[in-house]
Amino acid sequence: MRWGRFTFMFSAFIVFAVPALAADRVALVIGNGAYERVPALPNPPRDATDIANALERLDFKVTQLNNATAADMRKALVEFGRAAEGSMMAVVFYAGHGMEAGGENWLVPTDAELRSDTDIESEAVSLRSVNLQVSKARQLGLIILDACRNNPFAANMKRSLSTRGVARGLAPTEPTDNVLVAYAARDGTTANDGDGRNSPFTAALLRNIETPGLEISFLFRNVRDEVMLATKREQQPFVYGSLSKEAIYLRPPASAPAQETRAPIEVPASTEDERVWEVIRTSSDASLYEDFLKHYGYSPHAAEVRQRLVELKSTQVASVASPGARLTADQNAAGDIPRLLLAELRRVGCSRGINDGNWNIAAQRSLSLFNEKARTTFDVKFASLDALNAVRGKKDRVCPLICERGYKAKGDDCVEIVCKAGFKVGNDNMCEPNKVRGSNARRPELPRNETPTASTPPRTVGGSTMEDRYRACRKLVKGFARREACARTGSI
Repeated sequence: MRWGRFTFMFSAFIVFAVPALAADRVALVIGNGAYERVPALPNPPRDATDIANALERLDFKVTQLNNATAADMRKALVEFGRAAEGSMMAVVFYAGHGMEAGGENWLVPTDAELRSDTDIESEAVSLRSVNLQVSKARQLGLIILDACRNNPFAANMKRSLSTRGVARGLAPTEPTDNVLVAYAARDGTTANDGDGRNSPFTAALLRNIETPGLEISFLFRNVRDEVMLATKREQQPFVYGSLSKEAIYLRPPASAPAQETRAPIEVPASTEDERVWEVIRTSSDASLYEDFLKHYGYSPHAAEVRQRLVELKSTQVASVASPGARLTADQNAAGDIPRLLLAELRRVGCSRGINDGNWNIAAQRSLSLFNEKARTTFDVKFASLDALNAVRGKKDRVCPLICERGYKAKGDDCVEIVCKAGFKVGNDNMCEPNKVRGSNARRPELPRNETPTASTPPRTVGGSTMEDRYRACRKLVKGFARREACARTGSI
């Protein structure tokens, strides 16, 4: 495949300049670091100050709060919402602690105590309320959260409901139309606070936010790549939401005058390599990478492209050396997704079957279980690359660990239950007192006119995996212990 195949693709990247009036831009910037009941975060106030200065240079009317209490944040949000009414752009930047509880995201003020999950609504500020305020803008509502740090409140927080979990990082969000929400780290993961003046995410944002002619979606793509490079791929920023086809700039191209009518412009050469890179980055066709280097040898992605070429050529040599290797590299990559996805599902505790690389009913159940526990909606009929990336993004167990009778879950392992003297493990997997039979204990008598008969042969239960057998046993057997025994042995 040669460079000519991109002729049609490039025609799809022609964009229109959209003017932004300085008077129609408002921003609220909050940096919380001096927490009263948990260790302080040094970077958020500095991050907020630097972002506020950058937004002012971009002609935003900025309100800045450092180390804000709950009352401060709520009051500022109300005033910001009034200013955002009818504006072209409304931006909220928040740096500090954030958390997910019960599937909802919260920003944590400096005076928060959060002794119980029931305190969250009164002591923290919901992301939902921020979304409502920025959505009042006509062209763009933008929420930028450098708030995915490790949550120090969760460890000591009392839970009112066993089903109301407090997870690491933030949960996925679904903003309203024309609103983007940018996380410093994708849902379920945490962000690095950094050792310098700014966090890795804010530092990358500052390097890109004032670039002329950098469309908003490509701005955050640049930030993503820079953060992943700086953190050795341990932190991946993520953007939620969708916009219309109109190009949106925080700083319009220098050649595009501010006017009410749209004027077509050429795709900036400085971003053309970014667009091409987004098209080819997941391909396994070495010729595409060779052509990229030929046309964009100056690109920041050139080093990564060269490394990708080395890996692809090594893979191709190995496939030629193996007998019967006839599939193309793209076909091999696509065919490998089920095996890789099953391996990741096993890692996060959602698959216990054999990984034979086949996307069968058991594999579909595993992805369905992941959807349930991670609150995702992937189509279980197919092993998709999006699902693989989502499962890979989970660093901890997602699905609960199920242990056999006599064992209990501890971390990622099942450990034997040890009862104190005079106690034993009962049918409910809890320690209970030993029952001592008296000397005059009698055997239960058979009904009259009945004689002992040979025991009935055990009834078998079908199913190729323990999970399948357990589902069948639930319909036939009562009691947790008996169901577990039925699932292990396949018989009643």
